[in-house]
Amino acid sequence: MSWIALALGAAVGLVLGLLGGGGSVLAIPLLTYGLGLEAKPAVATSLFVVGVAALVGSGFHARSGRVHFKVALAFGVLGGLGGLLGSQLARLIPGTAQLVLFAAIMLFAGVRMLRHEPSEEGRDLGEEPAHEAAAATPRASGWAIAAAALATGVLTGVVGVGGGFLIVPALVLLVQLPMRDAIGTSLLVIVLNAVGGSLGYLAYVSLDLSIALPFALGAGALALVGGALSQRLSPRWLQVVFAVGILVMGVGMLLKEGLALLTPS
Repeated sequence: MSWIALALGAAVGLVLGLLGGGGSVLAIPLLTYGLGLEAKPAVATSLFVVGVAALVGSGFHARSGRVHFKVALAFGVLGGLGGLLGSQLARLIPGTAQLVLFAAIMLFAGVRMLRHEPSEEGRDLGEEPAHEAAAATPRASGWAIAAAALATGVLTGVVGVGGGFLIVPALVLLVQLPMRDAIGTSLLVIVLNAVGGSLGYLAYVSLDLSIALPFALGAGALALVGGALSQRLSPRWLQVVFAVGILVMGVGMLLKEGLALLTPS
């Protein structure tokens, strides 16, 4: 089982390294259907894995000066509280309903990835080629930023995704970070969100370390490989292939879990 967990975690890490995000969307289906975990243990394990992989990724971005630590700390502390809150809300949600919600998020993320090209998105939102992190000049009020941080944290806690597809736009549009800086900063925010969510789940879910540790090890190691390969492959091509893949998985998951939710036991 540990070798299977290692291999599946490696797949998650490879996608994360190639695309700079999105790998966490694969974690829940692989943990539930590949390793046979129930919904809540799968979400708790996903949070642990997402946190490890995001920590590895944030280290690379930090060396390039693409992490705004003050922004990440402010956003991430609130996000961590949101993750803790989300994990407690999840206690009230049936596991099947959690998976249906997760499948809907997969479809949203897949459609969004098909509609936005990485290079165009960066230019449209003010991407800068400089190697040093640009100063953040918030456009929105502190209350709006705090609400966004809490909301993304709650989502992380409820369904176990990193939430980068929400955190990055929030950092760009509300805090006015350049796209590259937003990506790097979001990884550190994801770490803090995942910590909050994980602590909440550990209060009522047992983490199977024989699965969680090799899964996280595979994800962390292959994130490095994926990051190196991403320099040689077309980001748009990779994004389209991955988006189609998660759309297919999302539809299948939504049908399976939706029917289970509607069918009386």
